[in-house]
Amino acid sequence: MSCCNTCGSTQGCNCQYTVVLPDNPVEAYTCANINLTGIGVYDSQNGNEFDFRGITSGNNSLLVTLDAGNNTILLTFNIQQIIDDLPDATTTQRGVLETATDAEAIGKALNNKILTPSNLAAIGATTTFSGLIEIATDAEALAGASTSLAITPANLTYVLAAQQSTRTFADAVAVAAAVPDFEGQYGYQIDITQTIVAYGTLAGEWQQVMCGYGQNTGQFNLYSAGVGGINMVDSELWVNGAVGSFKLGDGVNATAGLVKATSSLTFENTAFIDFGATSLVKIGAVSIPAASVIITGGVAGNPSSKLINTFISTSNTQTGYTTFGTPATLRTCDTATVNLQELAQIVGTLIEDLKAVKLPAT
Repeated sequence: MSCCNTCGSTQGCNCQYTVVLPDNPVEAYTCANINLTGIGVYDSQNGNEFDFRGITSGNNSLLVTLDAGNNTILLTFNIQQIIDDLPDATTTQRGVLETATDAEAIGKALNNKILTPSNLAAIGATTTFSGLIEIATDAEALAGASTSLAITPANLTYVLAAQQSTRTFADAVAVAAAVPDFEGQYGYQIDITQTIVAYGTLAGEWQQVMCGYGQNTGQFNLYSAGVGGINMVDSELWVNGAVGSFKLGDGVNATAGLVKATSSLTFENTAFIDFGATSLVKIGAVSIPAASVIITGGVAGNPSSKLINTFISTSNTQTGYTTFGTPATLRTCDTATVNLQELAQIVGTLIEDLKAVKLPAT
């Protein structure tokens, strides 16, 4: 018995107000799941007993353990089981894949491995292997030295624009001091109106290639390394070298002709001259007559021509021997009655007879 007021007495008090408590009080207790999502752990009440549900993994992907010291249930992932349960990734299905080795990446045969950055470093493109390749810079594309870089359309545009660049020079002094941007670059020398081209990348490495400037009006020259060249002069083609020259055409110059005196025309191996049906062969501007041969004469061996019949004796009437009408009869000649001149004529006539029957005569 205790005081229910504020006197503080633990025994009886003078306030005369007491509360009588029963000897065996009875109180009702219940349990409930108060979670808003998921499944609660409380199941039901059996008399004075409360029943709770257990926790486990439906596919072994979770490991359920008891931390007794902390009165805690532990849920952890079963990583290997999860990996085993996931499907392989395909072009139509998400999943997991194993990373490839460098050898597998180079082999290009597997379709169930993924590449890593280190794999990419191992599959660089070569002349015999298709792989990854680095893109060239504009400077590298213009230099044209690399064998392991890729050229893009933008690189090509830059290179073409650079190679189309033509430089202009006032005179030979400016040319000698100029450094070409690249081999093959074109230039123009103003004082002599000549086109030049770079044959190197050092100062002064420029060479005249063609121009419309020459010693004669209407001359057009093609130069070769500064020695000789090919000139087009008044519809003539001149080829000039260190030793001699030859000229084709019949231009207005006094020296017009096929070959100048300072050179020679040489044919080798199976080369030949093929004249057209209307072509003329002349010596000293005079056409060689038909049925003629070309001979040399004089101290210098200058050419001339003679008719072929000059070298053939005149045919004479056959006397003193039979004709081919009676081939069984031997031809005879009485040298006692025939002089040397007559004998020569008879021999000449005999040669004509041999030709007539298609027999060789020597």
